[in-house]
Order: sequence, then C-alpha cells, then structure tokens
Amino acid sequence: PKPRKTGGDEAAAEPNQGQHEDEADYEIEFLAPESQYVLWFSDELEQWVITEDFRFLSGIAVDARSQDTAWFPYEVTGGWFVSDGESGFVQDVNLTVEIFDPSTSLEFLGESSEELAREQQ
Repeated sequence: PKPRKTGGDEAAAEPNQGQHEDEADYEIEFLAPESQYVLWFSDELEQWVITEDFRFLSGIAVDARSQDTAWFPYEVTGGWFVSDGESGFVQDVNLTVEIFDPSTSLEFLGESSEELAREQQ
C-alpha cells in the first residue's frame, strides 16, 4: 500500500517550512482490505473450521472452530470457539452458523417485508 499524509487539512499535511518533502515527518497509514473467511470441514482436525480465504484447506492457522462433527455446520450443537490470539480458543456464544438464501431474503434484495406486504394487498 502507498503511504499517505494523514491528519487534518491539506495545509497541515504539507512538510514543515524549510524542509524538503522527503525529509518531512509523515504518519504512515496502511489500509488493509476487508478480510474474507471460509467455513469448511477439516478432515485432518476432524472439526468444522473458519479460516481466512487464503488459508483455505490449511488447518495451521484457524480463526474459529467447532469440535462438533455434525454433517452440516448449521447443525452444530456443541458451540463455536474463536482464537484468543495466544494459541488458545475461547467459546463465543454469539457465533452461530445459519443457512442464508439471498433469493428469499427481502432485506437482502433491498425491499422490506412491510413494502412487499403493501404491494400484495
């Protein structure tokens, strides 16, 4: 990523008086792309895992897991555990996996259910 000047207005981002631009103090800000994740069953680990997309099929760095071996991830009853950042996992009671069908979700399509009900009357 390209470093950029940060902080305030244009004038504040200019180099200090008497300095060349290459000598100016810059605050470097890197904007990382939004991460994408993949949910898959690891035969090696014998559990459902969630990893970043570029780690698909690699059980080395797992972001979340469930030791439940349900046939489908939305059938997991044993809960999901997320990485604690220190090589361990903690249970996340708010993490769930659900089936999502965008063709049946009116909100996803940009219409609310109230609008659809009015149109059908």
